Amino acid sequence: MWGRLKELQKEERAKGGVLDMDTEIVSAITSHKPGYLDENRKELEQVVGLQTDKPLKRAFMPFGGIRMAEEACRTNGYEPY
Repeated sequence: MWGRLKELQKEERAKGGVLDMDTEIVSAITSHKPGYLDENRKELEQVVGLQTDKPLKRAFMPFGGIRMAEEACRTNGYEPY
């Protein structure tokens, strides 16, 4: 699992710091289905589910201010929904 996480982090850095971003769902504790580092080997993971439905996918959290959250999306090449 550690090797898979390191691969994803490398992809994230190569993409400029954000691998993926959710711009449609406001993040909450139950807003996303469980995400796994490796969907085919999820039984090996001890932490069940990540913050979002995909590894290293950034969640949309406007609770610190909607303009700041929208700007974070745009800065990373995403348009808020």
